[in-house]
Amino acid sequence: MCHRLKQLRKEKGLTQDQLSELLHISQSAISKWENDPQKMSIEQSAELASFFEVTLEYFLGLSNEKENKNSPSTPGEKEITQIYQNLSDENRAKLLELARLYQGAQQNSAENQ
Repeated sequence: MCHRLKQLRKEKGLTQDQLSELLHISQSAISKWENDPQKMSIEQSAELASFFEVTLEYFLGLSNEKENKNSPSTPGEKEITQIYQNLSDENRAKLLELARLYQGAQQNSAENQ
């Protein structure tokens, strides 16, 4: 398996240290993955592909189709996604609950008009 971690990291202008801080993993793990892709699990590969907003197939070097059709398309969507990814599981649940409340309020408002 050959992945594009180093290429994608450099395209974003990130050092290994910066990427490790964003992903909450050690810099040595990033280095290990860049030098020996066999050390990375499919779950870790999928998470990184999502972070870099590319398809898993592209990340793994199985395709040249880079664009992830399911990735956020607007700056606001990208920001919300990034914020969500950096939250703890407990805070993710709280954020989802809050979003559902806003969605319900919006639907009720539209129905009352």
